[in-house]
Amino acid sequence: MKLLPEKDYYKLFRIGIMVKAADGIIETIGGIFLYFANYTMVNAILFSVFREEITESPRDPFWSFLIGEWHKFLLSSHTFWALLFIAHGLVKIFLSVMLLKNRLWAYPTAAVVFTIFVGYEIYSLTNQQSLLLWLITIFDILVVGLILHEYLRHKKIRTV
Repeated sequence: MKLLPEKDYYKLFRIGIMVKAADGIIETIGGIFLYFANYTMVNAILFSVFREEITESPRDPFWSFLIGEWHKFLLSSHTFWALLFIAHGLVKIFLSVMLLKNRLWAYPTAAVVFTIFVGYEIYSLTNQQSLLLWLITIFDILVVGLILHEYLRHKKIRTV
């Protein structure tokens, strides 16, 4: 049973893959920034960007939580996290480009890799609930479904 016309599935597939590629670029840039940044520099940048919000309500639970989590993150092995973000981002970029070039091998590869990412996201959700992570997870599941849909369509076209 088709919910949408085939051309709409293809449009959604391309949009989803482009979003994944953009996310990969952002992750890679963020990872590079984290790798070269030190604790003092990152704090100065964050304070300059969010100074008004923080000074208006310094005891706001949202900002207190965010600042506390950011400090824990920066005090942990940020080199590990930086390299993880870079690798994760580069994998997304590479697979997205290969999907947009219609490389048949990229479809199952991307589906498996992105499913592994979804598995980790679900694992993370069992430890701490996050609306943003739920939305990202749902988006990633939809993208995997669209990848598999496109893969089956390409295989069908190539066998006919």
